[in-house]
Amino acid sequence: MSTRLDLVADETSSPLAGYIALTDTANGIAVRQSPDAWMFPNVDLTIHLYRQPTGRWVGLDTTVIFGPTGQGLTSTILHDVSGPIGQAQQVLTVRPQRIVEVARPE
Repeated sequence: MSTRLDLVADETSSPLAGYIALTDTANGIAVRQSPDAWMFPNVDLTIHLYRQPTGRWVGLDTTVIFGPTGQGLTSTILHDVSGPIGQAQQVLTVRPQRIVEVARPE
């Protein structure tokens, strides 16, 4: 994936900042439960790069695991156009969505 949007309107982002901005989307790439029934937001994001990304494209090779106590982990191998460049880890909190009945006006 890539984006032409800057992090701050009318401010040019560095290639690294643009790459990192898209890394956070990894948590929604490989879902284990329906987002309509479950919430699984990440509570942190840790990124380890062993080289600078080249180009505007971000590749995400992502796996997700949920543990039995409401926690999970999104693990991603990060890629650019030349191949792998590092990893990202996101700890998740896993909870069922609460259905709220809304009274409809007659």
